[in-house]
Amino acid sequence: MRRTTSTRQGRQKESQHVGARTQQIIDAAARVFREKGYDGATLRDIAKEAGLLPGSLYYHIRSKEELLRLIVEQPIRDLHAQLEEIVASEASPVQKLAQALTAQLRAFDTHYPYLFVHIHNVLRVDTMHPDMQKRAKRYEEFWQQILSQGVKVGEFPPDLDVKVAAFAIIGMCNWMYRWYRRDGRLSIEEIIQQFSRLVLAGLGRQPRVDTFGFDGCLLG
Repeated sequence: MRRTTSTRQGRQKESQHVGARTQQIIDAAARVFREKGYDGATLRDIAKEAGLLPGSLYYHIRSKEELLRLIVEQPIRDLHAQLEEIVASEASPVQKLAQALTAQLRAFDTHYPYLFVHIHNVLRVDTMHPDMQKRAKRYEEFWQQILSQGVKVGEFPPDLDVKVAAFAIIGMCNWMYRWYRRDGRLSIEEIIQQFSRLVLAGLGRQPRVDTFGFDGCLLG
């Protein structure tokens, strides 16, 4: 009995060690992909960043493609869970939109640099893992649902094209991968305030603006 217990404990410790080591490799891969790009990075680069010999890397992962999948899965799963909860909540559409923006932007900081790697390689990820395309579609639907709810209760303009508006918000948020730095001039909370002000003010009930000017008047 003692030997069985001892063996089980030994396996548990080994499993925990392997899990921690794998996470260390994933973290290293995210940093290397962020710095060198997916195509420019090699497994040797990743092993060096993780403090391992190149040959020992294959004990934990099978390929560079697998590392990319592991990098993008958890942040996307976490973000989707948050957005799904926000959409289903009893908050007003304006509150939901503010909460969704906060969740999306804060994810860039929480999952740095994982989300950067995902967005920079989104087409490659979708090709390698078709299920990610379904997740992307569901992600877009979360934003569209919030905007549709806002139009329905009169918090957003009645002529709002929710699909275009959702794409605009998503694009604005995702562009952070090009410029956000944790040690940048603004904190993530300050960036959230700026983005929220822009989006919520832009979706406020206001007279329709004519293409040629304001309220149908030509600009002169």
